[in-house]
Amino acid sequence: MIGTGVRAALLADSAVAAIVASRIYPIGNLPQAVPTDTTKWPAISYQRISGHPERIESEGETYEQTQRVQIDCWAATYDAVHTLARLVSLALRKARGGTFGGQEWMLGILTPGGDFYEADTKLHRVSLDWKVTFREET
Repeated sequence: MIGTGVRAALLADSAVAAIVASRIYPIGNLPQAVPTDTTKWPAISYQRISGHPERIESEGETYEQTQRVQIDCWAATYDAVHTLARLVSLALRKARGGTFGGQEWMLGILTPGGDFYEADTKLHRVSLDWKVTFREET
């Protein structure tokens, strides 16, 4: 699953890991929002938007596949979320050509998304769109 590779690539980047520690979650698994709780924020969530979710293989050969993933950066302040989003963008660009979570990433295209403020949680969010072509290791 692409989420395993995304999480592994982001945790492998020392600048991203220094900010979020291990707070990188699939969508729906973010902790309950308490913006002032520094043990929960900043954080990153991800979700597959399109592409086949399972390994594609035939006669023992694994094929390349392309999936689109939305990556959301979350923080208590506007400046903090933009710092995190910039570092995530750099980490994903550096990850091209690497192997993460058992996936060889051959090509990646990053499209910056929008800025959001979640009034009910008092958290700032930046969305990034990552389209990656990869092959899963056998």
